[in-house]
Amino acid sequence: MKETGFIRKIDGLGRIVIPKEIRRCLNIKEDDYLELLSNNDSLIIKKYSKMNKYANICQILIDIINKKLNANIVVTDKYSVIAYSGDEKNNILNRTIDNEVIKSIYRRENIVEKYIKKINIVGDIIECSYISNTIVSNGEEIGMTYLYREDKEIDDNDIYHVKLINMFISKYLEE
Repeated sequence: MKETGFIRKIDGLGRIVIPKEIRRCLNIKEDDYLELLSNNDSLIIKKYSKMNKYANICQILIDIINKKLNANIVVTDKYSVIAYSGDEKNNILNRTIDNEVIKSIYRRENIVEKYIKKINIVGDIIECSYISNTIVSNGEEIGMTYLYREDKEIDDNDIYHVKLINMFISKYLEE
């Protein structure tokens, strides 16, 4: 764990201010949820994601679809990759997503690039055809699903399966 030199006083209501430098570095925005964990004499503050608790279910779902389509599938929350099925599993899973992906989530962008183009999901440029589709649950943007192919064009079947993944995740999170 990286230590910083910030010291803050707790006010009468038990609040502390997280310095702007830390919020910017961790991409914490107004209305984001934070999880508070205690460990002996330490307080750990982490970004909270509803999606993390369902990462295993997302992983099972995209593994099944990957077997049928043989395409790379990425599911993110608003911060990192929570499920990945494809060629580079160890390199992508749990990595922080690129700022442009975060902006796409908040803009609720849905993109279909049928021909090879460059994309950046986690800091690595990939040349591929792809679909990106924002996951929305209870009216809130919560993540993004990508399906990409480095070897051939995206087709209507790929588009259908990405929408199916998002409908499943969205419905599951509404419960």
